Amino acid sequence: MTACAYCGRENEDDASSCRECGSKLAAVAAREKLPPNEQQPSAAVPTSSRTRMSARDIFGLIIRVAGLWGLSYGLHHLVSWLYSLRHRKWTGTDRWTSGDYFLACALYLGVGLYLLRGAPLVVSFAYPTEQDQKTRDDIA
Repeated sequence: MTACAYCGRENEDDASSCRECGSKLAAVAAREKLPPNEQQPSAAVPTSSRTRMSARDIFGLIIRVAGLWGLSYGLHHLVSWLYSLRHRKWTGTDRWTSGDYFLACALYLGVGLYLLRGAPLVVSFAYPTEQDQKTRDDIA
C-alpha cells in the first residue's frame, strides 16, 4: 500500500493517483521526473542510426537520376521512331525524320545506361579516394 503525500490516504501499489483527493502519488511522480534514458527499458524509444549523406553519395544519386531521365527520354524517342516508321506521313521540314528519332533514341538510351551502370566510375573520377589514385598509378 502507498500513502498519498497530500491527504495521507492508503492506495494500492499500482495506483497512479489517490482515490481520495486525486493527486499523483509520490512513486509515480518520481518515475516521471527521471530522464528518459534512466526510465524502465520497456519505455525506452529505440534510436535510429541515421547518417548524413556525403557529397560523394549525393553526386552519385544525382548521376543515377540523370541516367533514369536519359533512359525515359530515350524510350520516348524509341516510341516516336517506331511511330514514324509505321506512319510515313512525317516528312515535312518542321518535323523530325525517322532517322532523327533513331539517333536521338540511341544517344539518350546509351547515355542513360552509362550513367546508371557507370555512376561509380563517374563518382570516383569526380571525388577520387586514395584507393582510386593507387589503382590509377598501378595501371600507368
